[in-house]
Amino acid sequence: MSSKHVSPKLHEERLRKEFVDEKAKEAADRLGLDYETYHDLHKKDTERTWKKVQCGFDLSKAVARFAQMGTLIALSTKDCGAHNFEVNGHQGKTKCTIDVTGAIASAGIASSMITLSVINCPGALDYTRAMSERLCAASIIDLVSAATYIGTSIASVQSTCGSLDNYPGVPGT
Repeated sequence: MSSKHVSPKLHEERLRKEFVDEKAKEAADRLGLDYETYHDLHKKDTERTWKKVQCGFDLSKAVARFAQMGTLIALSTKDCGAHNFEVNGHQGKTKCTIDVTGAIASAGIASSMITLSVINCPGALDYTRAMSERLCAASIIDLVSAATYIGTSIASVQSTCGSLDNYPGVPGT
């Protein structure tokens, strides 16, 4: 095999890059820009697009967390009632604690996602003081949410270790 032999795939990639570079140079000429300036503008435009995509993901995660919060609130109306406490005792209170702390943590994560979307949705690329303050707020919200999830985890130790196996509210028991 000759050392000058290039695989068809590699050859196609080189041709594609040459074609794209040539088209970019033509576009730069039409706009009255040098190639490097055009390339920088194109790169920034691509970065803005990705920030907007991230915005969509942040908001969809926030919606999912609000849905989870609503589900846990609905469960807590059943699990946090006096009748449940009378019938299931400590296990009923544990289930209630899991529902409530999970709902609070879900609200916190939704808030953090909304805070991040305020940064990503405009597609701003320059790091500003306002952006820094929003990232700080999101970090504090994340810290509070994580602490709340620790409470949920501690409360759920009993259920994960088997003490709630006979709890009538758990499917499959």
